[in-house]
Amino acid sequence: MSSPDAPRLIDVALPVPIFRTFSYAVDQAHAHPIVVGSRVVVPWRNTAEVGIVVATEVASVDGVKYKAVRAVPDAEPAVTPAVLATGRWMADHYVAPLGMALRSALPAGLTGAATPSPPGRTRRTLVIEAPIESLMERDRLFRRSARQREVYEFLEGAGGRASVEQVFERLGVSESVVGALVKRGLVQLQRASVARDPFADRIGVPYVAHAPTPAQRSAIDLISAGAPGEVFLLHGVTGSGKTLVYLDVLRRVVEDGGRSAIVLVPEIALTPQTVDRFRGVFGDQVAVLHSALSDGERLDAWRALRRGEKRIAVGARSAVFAPLVDVGAIIVDEEQETSYKQNETPRYHARDVAIVRARHEGAITVLGSATPSLESWVLAREGKYRLVSLPDRVGGGCCRRSRLSTWGRCGAGKGRRGFRGRGARWHRSGWRRCRGSANGEGRWARAMAVAVTRGAPPEIEHTSIPASPIINPFPPPPNPPHPPHPPHPPHPASLLPPAEPQSRPDRIPAPPRRLESAGARDPFRRIVSEPLERAVRDTLAAREQSILLLNRRGYASFMQCSSCGDVTACPNCSISLTYHRTPERLVCHYCGHAEELRLACARCGAATLRQRGLGTQQVERLLVERFPEARIARMDVDTTSGKWAHAEILDRVGAGEIDILLGTQMIAKGLDFPNVTLVGVIDADVGINLPDFRAAERTFQLMAQVAGRAGRSVKTGRVIIQTRMGDHHAVRCAVTHDYLGFVEHELPGRVSPPYPPTIRLANILFSATAEDATASLAMEGTDWLRRLADARPELKLTIIGPAPCAVDRIKQRWRWHTLVKCVSASALTRALRYFAERFDVPNRAGMRLVVDRDPVSLL
Repeated sequence: MSSPDAPRLIDVALPVPIFRTFSYAVDQAHAHPIVVGSRVVVPWRNTAEVGIVVATEVASVDGVKYKAVRAVPDAEPAVTPAVLATGRWMADHYVAPLGMALRSALPAGLTGAATPSPPGRTRRTLVIEAPIESLMERDRLFRRSARQREVYEFLEGAGGRASVEQVFERLGVSESVVGALVKRGLVQLQRASVARDPFADRIGVPYVAHAPTPAQRSAIDLISAGAPGEVFLLHGVTGSGKTLVYLDVLRRVVEDGGRSAIVLVPEIALTPQTVDRFRGVFGDQVAVLHSALSDGERLDAWRALRRGEKRIAVGARSAVFAPLVDVGAIIVDEEQETSYKQNETPRYHARDVAIVRARHEGAITVLGSATPSLESWVLAREGKYRLVSLPDRVGGGCCRRSRLSTWGRCGAGKGRRGFRGRGARWHRSGWRRCRGSANGEGRWARAMAVAVTRGAPPEIEHTSIPASPIINPFPPPPNPPHPPHPPHPPHPASLLPPAEPQSRPDRIPAPPRRLESAGARDPFRRIVSEPLERAVRDTLAAREQSILLLNRRGYASFMQCSSCGDVTACPNCSISLTYHRTPERLVCHYCGHAEELRLACARCGAATLRQRGLGTQQVERLLVERFPEARIARMDVDTTSGKWAHAEILDRVGAGEIDILLGTQMIAKGLDFPNVTLVGVIDADVGINLPDFRAAERTFQLMAQVAGRAGRSVKTGRVIIQTRMGDHHAVRCAVTHDYLGFVEHELPGRVSPPYPPTIRLANILFSATAEDATASLAMEGTDWLRRLADARPELKLTIIGPAPCAVDRIKQRWRWHTLVKCVSASALTRALRYFAERFDVPNRAGMRLVVDRDPVSLL
């Protein structure tokens, strides 16, 4: 029992890697009350931390000396009850300390103990203090001060108040003129808070009332009438008007119901367009939260939401923690995107967190996608989510099914007869593979085409590109440094005396030589097929726009010595360096290491380094050379590192200033440009054969999403996809927009061996700075898990591993992993938490343990 004079104790969750909370004493009065959800500054070891109060009435323990709370920065709780409940679920489900889970809910500006309440941006403002009504009095006061009178009358015309910067800009006066007015008591200099809204100057898209289609009207009514906590999976083909459904649902929630809402988008590139659309309807009620903003801008948006000045939060995954109260709806656009998954502890998935928060808020959740994740689709099929479909494109047209055309290449012996070679035969199912020539050659062509139209029947094109590979998705593994090769001993035959010359026939037949066409020597033709080039030319001639996708940045995938085969590798990671031409350097896309381009092989010294593979920089150069009249823009990580680079490029496309937009996956989804009538995929095979169980699903989603960028107005759209794997179900179903067909092919492959959504999965990552230490830690941890599985058979755990990760070293840390599978989600949670809290990680070689629950990638 605590004595009556004992200080009050509270429990605080701190952002430290320890699975517990900490008790502190409140031994003095503070400026603000301490309640559950308040931020407090408390001592932690030799420093201070900002924590979240999770309990206010805590019993003391005899003999324990409690440290005191240092400060309470806020007048009201920083974390709402619903966000606190969501944070508790995150900590439990993703096996993370509660303090680290709650830290995710705060902007960076509120996490520093040195300045727990950073001041907002202020602006100097001039305000008229002494009105001068009489014209004679005004003439007397400003008889020798014409510039002061000019400033004074400018303030009168501005309503009695204007910023100092505005006065300087409009009148060109000096600081002394303003100071004299202040000294005479005619005006007053004040400091006014200024909200930093980076989207304030963007003009929202004016809302045009559209009559919803019957399917849209049904979806709007069904979602709006949803019960609190209900989850809707809005499955609509690309161009079916999902955004219109979002807007009408939010109008009923925010304007009619008086509640607030959250809208999540997967890519920062989509934020400007999304903000423009929502501001066109809701005006200044929209606030933006995403990582591309400065800390001050995010803090101002967060505070405006917390004060209730703005009622709709739009942003990437962190916006799911927006400090809104009385949330009525949470919309997750493109719910299948892997970018919703956090890559640092806590490794949460924003889609699942949104569903949990909506349940605590009594709100509905809308998951929108043209290609839903298999997990969401199975849950909808089982009745846990409510499926809402938009099967047709808006405007009276539809995205028709198109036939896949795959061409067989035959007769490869003498020259190149084209991909409709001798022996290819047409069947009802398409062009079948032929036997080829006598030497056994004969391969699938790697190109296909499909038309995506609004009303007209789809066009079917037969496309082909040369058989030389576009890109090697699996470059040779980087070779470790080797000592110089010792000189070879002379062959015994070289020590014999030279033999007598023998007679030779008059004519020696030349070895058979394979003829190469001019197109095979053309670097552009090795990358872009003739039908795709022709389609680009036709689009340019029609003054329409094209989008070309290649999901690999840089100029070349890697540099390889043609003499010894050595590949230039990153010194910090087990990955090859990517060649970038502008600026010219070799770059690691994992750790950011960059080095100058080598002139000779580091292994054998030969000057025979060759570029292998393909990247967006190389395609851009070839496009500029082939289409000099075209206005081309490239959109990838290299060109969008600036704060507003995404918006600037997309604004130029929307204004018609770009003819060809080339980019990586960031251009594949969410963009709506009516004048884009052609989409070309340079290589659909990038990523399709990666050693990951989701590789085919990601490829299908990417192809289907980018195909939906064409033909979004009354103009006919066309999509041309180049691939070597025309018979793969991911490519074939993406071409025909056959999501159900893809599900039928893909789900059976997740049953044996079982992978999500058939089973629950966790990836345990072991890492250290030494390879042997990493292997030892992984083996010890896996043995610990196996003993747990044997001791608790009712959990039904399946342990797979350990094994090195596909990329076994990143940033000088070696990586191994072990998979844990379980049928029950709750059983998996208990097992993972028991393991994370009790398995002892040695304090040597920088050993670390990370639990990745529901991983989106095993690479």
